[in-house]
Amino acid sequence: MHLHVVREGAGPVVVLTHGLGDSSDTWSPVAASLVERFTVVRWDLRGHGGSDAPDEPQAYSRELAVADLDGVLAGLRRPVLVGHSLGGYISLARAVQRADDIAGLVLLASGPGFRNPVSRQRWNEGIHENAERYGVPAPVLGLGLQPDDVVIGSVPSLDIPLLVLVGDRDDPSYHAGASFLASQVPGCRVEVLPGGHRFHVSAAARVAEVIGSFVAEACEPLTRM
Repeated sequence: MHLHVVREGAGPVVVLTHGLGDSSDTWSPVAASLVERFTVVRWDLRGHGGSDAPDEPQAYSRELAVADLDGVLAGLRRPVLVGHSLGGYISLARAVQRADDIAGLVLLASGPGFRNPVSRQRWNEGIHENAERYGVPAPVLGLGLQPDDVVIGSVPSLDIPLLVLVGDRDDPSYHAGASFLASQVPGCRVEVLPGGHRFHVSAAARVAEVIGSFVAEACEPLTRM
């Protein structure tokens, strides 16, 4: 599996993961600001952008996306993971599996999934119903499916700095997800920024400023070593 990865800058590492139907290009305005202070790594999920896009449905799942993220992280020193929408869910899934090599986590317009099987089924059905809107081949939609409640069930064990950003005009479900994370993870910060679901594009300068401050604080112990 060839993954398209862009690495720029120097300093503490920030890894940017995009959402379903987007690509690493969606991070360009934010990355342009962050690269002045940090090493910025952004990549295309399988089936997106410049990464390989297998035809088989079994080539797309949460587990495989997390494994791809593991490959991107190989050799990086204590990065901060930053993910938008699906990219946030995948970053969170990686963090609850293993966080000892991560300095912090930032979620934008994302959430931990669903404990209620009915809500989870409704989400999975919505992924397929809105396939045209996502603009990816049908097999790729498997990345966005939630097969279980493992991620949300593991959230209380998360023990790294966590920042959750939501748009003030985004769907209420993302605000509910942010509130849940804040109630389960000690020290979790939630900040509401202007915009809808893709506020990292419409308010890129502000998003970069907030992420930059968080990364500097989360990685401060590393810069002293």
